[in-house]
Amino acid sequence: DNSLYKLKFDFSSSFLAKGLFQRLVCLCVEYSVQQMGNDGFSTQTDTVSLTATCASLLLDGEIEVFLVEDTAQESILVHFYEGKNDRIDCLSKVFQTMLQKINWDVMNGGLKWDIYVHNSSTQGFMRLADARAQQLVGGSFASNRESGLSLDLDSFVEGL
Repeated sequence: DNSLYKLKFDFSSSFLAKGLFQRLVCLCVEYSVQQMGNDGFSTQTDTVSLTATCASLLLDGEIEVFLVEDTAQESILVHFYEGKNDRIDCLSKVFQTMLQKINWDVMNGGLKWDIYVHNSSTQGFMRLADARAQQLVGGSFASNRESGLSLDLDSFVEGL
């Protein structure tokens, strides 16, 4: 695996709800289409690959993302293959926000999850808070303005 960056959303402290992965993929496609403007739909339909537990798509017009639902581990893995770190950090925030939206809209806040990042030196995952404490990732996710994303995340989520 040659991922530039990996996130793991671990739902084992509560449960991985049926349909959560599919809803997340739908939000990712919608986000990407809005990011890419009028050409977004045709470009996204040309680049999306989808199975029952895997999805591959472009976010922010250039960052290849691969999502995997692991029902046995009650987790969703997100692999980023392209992009600058600040843009990937911002997209990490986008994923968190999408999961929060799904949690409140569909699950009435009943889902709980922990976020892990891949540690390339140990080839394992570590809690995001621990990675921040060891300065392996930034102290906070970049804001939309800092990363150059053209879409206001709050407006996107409110419009759904």
